[in-house]
Amino acid sequence: MEIVWSKFAKSTYFEILENLKARWTFKEVKEYHDLTNAVLSKIRLKYVEFPTINSEFNIKKAIIHKNVSLYFKMKNHNQKKIFSCIL
Repeated sequence: MEIVWSKFAKSTYFEILENLKARWTFKEVKEYHDLTNAVLSKIRLKYVEFPTINSEFNIKKAIIHKNVSLYFKMKNHNQKKIFSCIL
């Protein structure tokens, strides 16, 4: 499955990483990165069904950390499933 990050999602993700780098150690930054990748893998492989928080737009929510959630939607495009991160 192809993953497409919105511009806002990309900038938010990197902003969070920069904030962590400024306040915490490499260990916490890596942990956040690893947690994000683990959630993305679960979504990609459909290990877990995440709750829909907006049924009109089919927006789902995955919790990465107690303070950070990933919002996403999946759609079919040119016979491919596309996962759009909203973060």
